[in-house]
Amino acid sequence: MHPRLRLLLIRHGESEANLREPQYIAGRSAESALTTRGEQQARRLGQRLAHMVKAATESKPIADDTSQHRPPHLHPTVFASPLKRAQQTAAIVISALPQSPSVHTVDALAEIFQGEWEDAPREQVLTPETLQALAKNPFEFHAPGGESPRDVERRASGALHTLVQQVLAHGAAPDAAPTTEASDVLVLVFTHGFVIKCLLRNILDAAPAMTARIRVDNAAVVELWLQPHHAIATDAGVLAESAHRLGDWYLVRVNDALATYDSAALNAW
Repeated sequence: MHPRLRLLLIRHGESEANLREPQYIAGRSAESALTTRGEQQARRLGQRLAHMVKAATESKPIADDTSQHRPPHLHPTVFASPLKRAQQTAAIVISALPQSPSVHTVDALAEIFQGEWEDAPREQVLTPETLQALAKNPFEFHAPGGESPRDVERRASGALHTLVQQVLAHGAAPDAAPTTEASDVLVLVFTHGFVIKCLLRNILDAAPAMTARIRVDNAAVVELWLQPHHAIATDAGVLAESAHRLGDWYLVRVNDALATYDSAALNAW
């Protein structure tokens, strides 16, 4: 029996760029920091994940051909986008976890780059002609000098495939506990809303239009489980192009942000 991987895709807490989004194109906004509310969201999420990690030893396998109990690692492997808001969220969350695991930065997990539209007023760039072009081919559309959803999906999915393959092949990152065949492997990925939407569309093999129909709030968790088909090869030359080649994916939860909701967030529904 090969280890099952539990993947948590985590959006950063509320950031300064999020507050400008109604009027401006946020995009990558590399130096946008968490707001006070965003820091509070990250702290609440850290507390919840700490409880989850401890309680996970009681979890039961799904879609397995065995009923054997498989405890997960209590020392998860952690990856994060290089952007400030994701790094801050990761640091706050993991400080609440047992042993405070290291954060491994992955550049390809950064938010979509909007090129010449970065921080531009929406009313200035989203002209009727632009909106018409966007509606005609949303998966390929991109701002001048920026990325399309297809571009983001390609780089983010490639990065996810590589890091998952490495974790399954080697047990975990260098600072994590060794894997045994009877263990689940827990991986936390701190990234951005649009990146998570692109990853979900790819894993679920959904229609391209689905990317824009997935809601991922600040500090929300998307959980997926991966049951590998077989032992994962370590040769970089045999990397698969699709996440589906890794095994069977199971979607456990989407946009789980209840632990971080405050009255303002609840009133927005």
